[in-house]
Amino acid sequence: RRGRVGAPPEPGPGCCVQRGRREGAAADMEAADARRDSQGSPQSNRVAAAAAAAGAQQEKRQEQPPPQQQQQQQQRAPMLGAEGMELVQNALSSHRPKDALKIIHERTSLPACHAPALGLLEHLGVGRPETHAALLGAARLLLLERVKTLSSDKLLDLLGSSFKYLGIPDLRPIALAVLERLRPVPTQYLKQLASDAEMFESLPVSVRQQVWELDKALLRRHVQPLLKQFAKERRMDASAVEPAPLEPAATAKAAAEGGGADGGACGICGGDTAAMLAPRDRKAERASSAALQGLVEIIGSSRSIYDAVMSQCRSSYAEKGGSADCSLRSQLLMSLHDAGGEDLCAHDRVHKLAWLLDACAKKGHIDTKSITDLSEFFQEVRPRGGPNAQRNLDDRASNTNDQSAAILGDAGMVIREPYTYNLLLSALARYIHMCASSMKMPKSSETVKFLLHSISLAGSCRKMLRNNKFDDKPVVEATSDALHKTLPKLVEVLADGMAAEAEGRARAVKEGCGGGEAGVQGVAAPGGDAEACEAVAAVFSDDMEEKLCAAGEALARHCSKDSLSRRIVFHMGAHSLAASARSPAHVRLTRCVWRATATLDYSAMAHEAAAAEAVVRAARVLLEQGVLSPAGGAWADLIAFGKQAAGAGASAHVELIKVLTVAGQKGLAPDALSDLLQETVATERAPVRSKKRKAVDGAVDGGPASKKQAAHHAAVLEAYRAACAELPSVTRDRAPVLWAWLDDAAADADADT
Repeated sequence: RRGRVGAPPEPGPGCCVQRGRREGAAADMEAADARRDSQGSPQSNRVAAAAAAAGAQQEKRQEQPPPQQQQQQQQRAPMLGAEGMELVQNALSSHRPKDALKIIHERTSLPACHAPALGLLEHLGVGRPETHAALLGAARLLLLERVKTLSSDKLLDLLGSSFKYLGIPDLRPIALAVLERLRPVPTQYLKQLASDAEMFESLPVSVRQQVWELDKALLRRHVQPLLKQFAKERRMDASAVEPAPLEPAATAKAAAEGGGADGGACGICGGDTAAMLAPRDRKAERASSAALQGLVEIIGSSRSIYDAVMSQCRSSYAEKGGSADCSLRSQLLMSLHDAGGEDLCAHDRVHKLAWLLDACAKKGHIDTKSITDLSEFFQEVRPRGGPNAQRNLDDRASNTNDQSAAILGDAGMVIREPYTYNLLLSALARYIHMCASSMKMPKSSETVKFLLHSISLAGSCRKMLRNNKFDDKPVVEATSDALHKTLPKLVEVLADGMAAEAEGRARAVKEGCGGGEAGVQGVAAPGGDAEACEAVAAVFSDDMEEKLCAAGEALARHCSKDSLSRRIVFHMGAHSLAASARSPAHVRLTRCVWRATATLDYSAMAHEAAAAEAVVRAARVLLEQGVLSPAGGAWADLIAFGKQAAGAGASAHVELIKVLTVAGQKGLAPDALSDLLQETVATERAPVRSKKRKAVDGAVDGGPASKKQAAHHAAVLEAYRAACAELPSVTRDRAPVLWAWLDDAAADADADT
């Protein structure tokens, strides 16, 4: 190694010593510098700070791309929407057409590195539009897949980049996917979505729900058409609720088995499970309602939207009083229950009540267990301050004023649903029949108290909601009056009729007149003979007729003062009329009801227009079956009642015309028939002409109310024309007033045309 050329000489002992001394001196100098730095010299601190600042600026300059690269990135920015329009406008306004096209092409085309592939595709017959569309579709699918795994921060960034392109169909799915995944969506985006109606309809349901939660006015605009559609579905429902006939034999057997005024005496207790009304499959009905399913989709699982929809339902009922709003209150709640929204339903305090009554509707009757469960529900929700507690009990309200309602108001609306309401009235009617059969008064029955309280609450809930004052004191007072005045009188009339009927049948059997069904006072007896009819009719003497008049006057006083008594009397009359084919005692009670309600004023009868129509329609059916004859006391009472009902509602008026038409076909004298038709015409002419004069004078609005009145008038007019066509005996000589009115109506119609 020594002899090699260029080899460095090996260090000797002297070199090592010198190198060690130099390294030691350098270490001492570094240690001294470190001690000076640790002592915090001001000059050294300033130098260090300046050096750090210079380093940061250098790093910042290194991070920023050069100006040429920034310009290239700006040129590669997407030229869509307003940016693309501005680019085209500036290029065409500042350059020649060829140069402008070149600039636009450079700014909107793919990078130059893709030019060979694009040229190859063009040679293969694939144009640039097809290539760009395919690339956009592939990129969109890739980005949509990545959206599923992005975090909330990344989703917000992507939403900020894609939201402005929401109006472009090819890019809209990206923004919609981000909106659907993001919870919650920032308020500024929701406000922009709410302002564009066309764009709003294309949003996912979850996003629209967030917009509705923010904008309650927009929610009301979307919900209102569905509310009207549901009301229309209710009006077009052919399965109208009809009172079920009361069978005296079956109810008497139930009374004998029960043996108590509060237990087995009532048809809903003591093991009697016969249907009071036709059973209804409410779940299937809800599933077939397009309006309900639309509302369920709008609500989803949003508690805020549910409260807002229910608040709108309450406000509509408080203002208009339509029974469809009560149906919606209970059926929408149960539709959410059917859809699996148990959490949302549990939030509603009347869910248990709606569920119990829905089960009763499925069976068509209310049994003992149902009565117990319903009573427990009302005990749980009763105000702790007693019946006079006038405070808002609803903890669900998200807002104040009209967006809150007490539990009493909600419970009353659920009960006021037409089928449920009639089911409770039917239960009470059957109980009255049981008490009359067993000769017992209903005053001490807890069951009848509960039924009366529930029916009274349903009738008072609208006033509670309208006044926003929830006090059940009027409900208790109305229940007490009906329990101690109206119900005893009904039981007394029916019990006297049953006793007289039993005596007449016993006399008929004793005299050997036959055991058929007997008729009395204008009611035929299919299957019986004339002697048996006379034997039964003989028992209903003039003394009983006087009692009937006195009972009718007493019931009339109760009905004029108390809406609860009026509704019970109407419904009891319908039940008795349905049972009149088999029991003359029910004919007597029906006549008593007709006499009591025939004296009601226009306002009171108008509130019971639907019930009055049902009674007149049931009488027409009995007349067609030959059970009721167009003569005698029952016919006179029916006509007096029908005239009063016709003045309060167009539907009842049409039914009365049909009754007179059937009576003419059953042998009613032509002169008597013509007189009755002319008398009913007077009830139609006066209200229509007076309202027309007010409309001409400007006293009545010519809007929807006048259109409704015109529709009712047209229905009545058509019914009269049909009656005259079917009754040749009603000539112009016998009924000049009727024919003159028809001629005037035809002339008015020609003039309008």
